[in-house]
Amino acid sequence: MAGTLTRMPGAFLHPFAKPSREKFPSITHGKGALVYDHTGHEMIDAMSSLWYCQIGHGRGDMADAIAGQARQIESYSCFDPFTNAPADRLAEKIASLTTIPDARVFFANSGSEAIDSAMKLARLTHVLNGQPERTLIISRVRGYHGTNYGGTSAQGLPLNKHGYGTLLDGVVQVDADDIEALSVLMSEHTDRLAAVLTEPVQGAAGVYPPEEGYLAEARRLCNHHGALLIFDEVITGFRVAPGGAQEKYDVVPDITCFGKVIGGGLPIGAIGGRADVTDQLSPLGPVFHAGTLSGNPLATAAGLAALDNLTPDFYIEILARARHLRGARARRDVHAEPPPDGRAIAPPALSQGVERRLGPLFCARSPARRRRARPARQARRARRRRRCGRAGAGGRRGRGGATGVGGSDVQDVTVGAMPAARRSPRGAGPQHLCILSGWVDALLCLCTTPSDEQRGTAAVSLNGAPALDARCEQR
Repeated sequence: MAGTLTRMPGAFLHPFAKPSREKFPSITHGKGALVYDHTGHEMIDAMSSLWYCQIGHGRGDMADAIAGQARQIESYSCFDPFTNAPADRLAEKIASLTTIPDARVFFANSGSEAIDSAMKLARLTHVLNGQPERTLIISRVRGYHGTNYGGTSAQGLPLNKHGYGTLLDGVVQVDADDIEALSVLMSEHTDRLAAVLTEPVQGAAGVYPPEEGYLAEARRLCNHHGALLIFDEVITGFRVAPGGAQEKYDVVPDITCFGKVIGGGLPIGAIGGRADVTDQLSPLGPVFHAGTLSGNPLATAAGLAALDNLTPDFYIEILARARHLRGARARRDVHAEPPPDGRAIAPPALSQGVERRLGPLFCARSPARRRRARPARQARRARRRRRCGRAGAGGRRGRGGATGVGGSDVQDVTVGAMPAARRSPRGAGPQHLCILSGWVDALLCLCTTPSDEQRGTAAVSLNGAPALDARCEQR
């Protein structure tokens, strides 16, 4: 079978890519929510690359923080007896934002590494407490926990596990939304339980928020059976709320894992846990756990700069803009101004299919192709204006808007002045808006309660919407 596959160009094996792909667009630079490839194509980064660029690309403050640290020292081991100021400060900041009292933080180099470390730590805790038989770790179907050995064993996406043979023993999955199934499994193996590992909001499988009360009941079951509760917040950490999903859902884990956002675009992971759990590791405990670049000053300095931008006002503004975008899609009235008080607009049901599984960036046409397509585009707009005008005069909805405002007239999607329709792959504003806001819709289900709004929590950053205003005003 391997002989039938076309070889990728070059030596670089791209992650999650088809071997038959013959070329890859090369991303050269970014600004705010936009990224550009080597041909000049402009794309909207609606996924924050892979959920880690929450404040936008091409920021001067981030560049200054990274360059300033590199000029002093790019990296040095944090092995005993050394440390560095950025690592100390970032650990304190992460510990202060989690819901775990007296949390301590260990740094890794990725979210995947953090998950494997957390699984080791859970089993280690029971061994040192005189219960070495407690090795069973339960995770959920649809869960994604990275690509390292332990995380691959724990994830509930079969295609990502295929072909690796026997994985880590003592790791099983349970139906993602069935709390009764979890309860039964834990009761059947109560003396063997080490931990329950879960994403509070399952991300890679398609953005699935927890069923109401699921996480709180999982916490209760862990307390009852003496198991540790591990939250994989690599995606949700400092996104769905300032303190992550554990703050939003008011459930305190025993161990929590972070990544992505806390590196400001540089590789990093972190494991936070209760003091009595993390104290099993050196220098306080008898077990050594280390990484060459754990706590390196370059990544931690970038992480500090990124987290410093995540103020309460940041979450409030992103929430208001994202809610407006979702409401605009629901009404197909893309010219509507955002509500001044940030009120939520009644959303449609959580999107399914492609809107929920948004993956690729939205690729734009090159400047030359846009120029060639201009006459046909103008003709389409004229036809749609006439059609929408007739619909509006008759009191019926036009195809592109709730009040007879045609989608053909759309030049900019008004979400903090974010121009999106012009960069739609097909030049069609409503379709582009539908896909983009579908992704926002899937994540905004996390942030629709008044208490969230009062606390300034938000579901997703459209890659630093505040950074878009200046760029849009210059166009």
